[in-house]
Amino acid sequence: RLLLNKTDLVTEADLARIEARLRGINAFAPIRRCSRGDVSVDSVLNIHGFDLQRALQTNPQLLNPENAPTQHDKTVTSVSLDQGAPRHMRTVQKGDLDFELATDFLEYIAESQGEDIYRMKGVLAVAHSQQKYIYHAVHMTFSGGFEEAWQPGEPRESKMVFIGKGLDEQFLASTFNNCLATPENLTRKASTLRFKPGDAVECRTTGFDAEEGERWAAGTVVEAPRRAESAPPVSFLVAPLTPSCCRCCTARTTWPRGRLRRTACGSRTAASSPS
Repeated sequence: RLLLNKTDLVTEADLARIEARLRGINAFAPIRRCSRGDVSVDSVLNIHGFDLQRALQTNPQLLNPENAPTQHDKTVTSVSLDQGAPRHMRTVQKGDLDFELATDFLEYIAESQGEDIYRMKGVLAVAHSQQKYIYHAVHMTFSGGFEEAWQPGEPRESKMVFIGKGLDEQFLASTFNNCLATPENLTRKASTLRFKPGDAVECRTTGFDAEEGERWAAGTVVEAPRRAESAPPVSFLVAPLTPSCCRCCTARTTWPRGRLRRTACGSRTAASSPS
């Protein structure tokens, strides 16, 4: 059977054209349309789909031993990172993942090795989230989001699968471990922030002045970003970080991310581009 997926993203004319092409490849296989792979297990398993006599009608040389053997590219492999694997087979550590570190990791793989990545997919247990983050990618085309909730008693275990050419399993596993929401990894992430407490910055305030353009106020960073532990649970989202805090005009104010820029001695003319 042939599953024609993502039918919700194309027109009826496109579907008819693709189905005609599929029938040209295999006229015997029934075609089933679906979206997001939503099909019953019974429709794809134990259907006795292979029939030797029918296969010989399609390819009379199927059993000919003189046919050239199939050529396989030995550089194409698969790597599975599974926190639920038996201990002697597990290559990664257990624990929830930090969402930013994990998505940065996946984006890096897609951007740097996208041409050689034939497929990526996975289910992630993200710290502070009660939903599973489910993603899949083909080359550099990525799709992901928070989906179903973790069930009571269900192990919160992440799984990643990579299929492609020239995969480095050791690198993938070590980078995965660097994405765990451990104090060490979170401290390392905080050390990469552009602004540190004590830095002189300018804060972009709300509003817009017709003559001066954007309004900026001189200030000092007084606190690094941190997650608000008191924040209520948010469905389908990771609890947000408290934005960087900045003291502007002697008042302590919270400023959203992306509204700070560096300044020298409070001089706007010496400021760099916005962060």
